[in-house]
Amino acid sequence: MPQVVLVVGVGRSGSTLLQRVLNTMPSTNVCGENRNAWLHVARFASAWLQLRVGSRAEYDRREQQRDHFWLAWYNVEGGDTLIDALRTLFLALYQGDRWRRVGFKEIRLGQQGYELLQAQLEFFRMLFPDCRIIFNVRSAQAIARSQARQARPADFGDPAAQALFERYAREHRDVLLWRYEDWDKPRAVQRLYAYLGEPYSEAYRRALDIKTQS
Repeated sequence: MPQVVLVVGVGRSGSTLLQRVLNTMPSTNVCGENRNAWLHVARFASAWLQLRVGSRAEYDRREQQRDHFWLAWYNVEGGDTLIDALRTLFLALYQGDRWRRVGFKEIRLGQQGYELLQAQLEFFRMLFPDCRIIFNVRSAQAIARSQARQARPADFGDPAAQALFERYAREHRDVLLWRYEDWDKPRAVQRLYAYLGEPYSEAYRRALDIKTQS
């Protein structure tokens, strides 16, 4: 099973830079944004996990008993089958059979409030209990300046969502809050690598210099 990594940020916060640095690590495939497509999958899973599950034998027994109310909500397979299938789907989409570390970055999480952010992340934790979650944050002033330099107007997401990231990080000590401003701090960078179980070598330092200066 590959290590699963989620990079959560807002537009112009430096999440692409973080993605590029992670992809300098051996056998790592951290992909780009998915337009929050996994939100719809998480909602589907939430609905499915509330279905009434039973075997076909149970269905037939209830039919004999004329328990028609139960039959209306009958479903054959439940939570374990669904979770296994979604886990397989995720690994297939991100080529988990080819890489030691897979995942994606997303700038749309947190835009609809804390409860939904928490629910989405708990969905991924359900699929991959050991997944690594990295919140990429940057000063709001720097984000505003970066957005202003864009040639075309775009909806980059509300930087206020970063407060929700910081709240989640306070409540869940096993996630990493990464600050864009820390790229030039060697100890902070080492902490990022350590979080992923990756030794911080001289080769990484040189690669990091190339990425952060480009």
